[in-house]
Amino acid sequence: IFGTWLFMYNGLNIGDDYYFHLPSILDKYESVINGNGLGGISSEIGNGIGYGASLYYSPLSHYFIVILALVFKPFGISLMTSYKLAFIFVVFLSGIFMYRFALKFTHQNKVASLISSACLILYPYRLFNLFCRLAIAEAFAFTFVPLFLCGLYEITHTKEIKILPFVKVVFGASLLFLSHNLTALFVF
Repeated sequence: IFGTWLFMYNGLNIGDDYYFHLPSILDKYESVINGNGLGGISSEIGNGIGYGASLYYSPLSHYFIVILALVFKPFGISLMTSYKLAFIFVVFLSGIFMYRFALKFTHQNKVASLISSACLILYPYRLFNLFCRLAIAEAFAFTFVPLFLCGLYEITHTKEIKILPFVKVVFGASLLFLSHNLTALFVF
């Protein structure tokens, strides 16, 4: 709750990346509503000329919000509420991933793992991205960093070869890259 408490208020802060991310989300949502699917080229942005935002910018956060909005649409939940629910969910999920990862490197110390999880959830740069810059793709990417690092840790700290650590690395790396390619570059 502490990592997402600003989402409990009405409205949304307008940050630097607001003018890119929210129109892209709205464009993808309107595209699906109008029957055009989740294509990469937007005919809504750029005065009908087309704009390929998904061609150079990782689209997972946008698609996740749109799909969540479409699932919740029959229940009367708006796109803005779906945006907030998406980030409440991914912040919670990142806490779980970090807790599981910290259990590995602290040798099952639950208190240290809980503190590590709280540190990731309350990470100031992530909160700055969510609430000041509105850099949602970058904030979304922090969810998968612990999953990727947990897989690497398990690969390098086990005596026997198991498939699950490799699955964690593959999924963590893929989801991280599809969330925000520059964050993925730094983590890799």
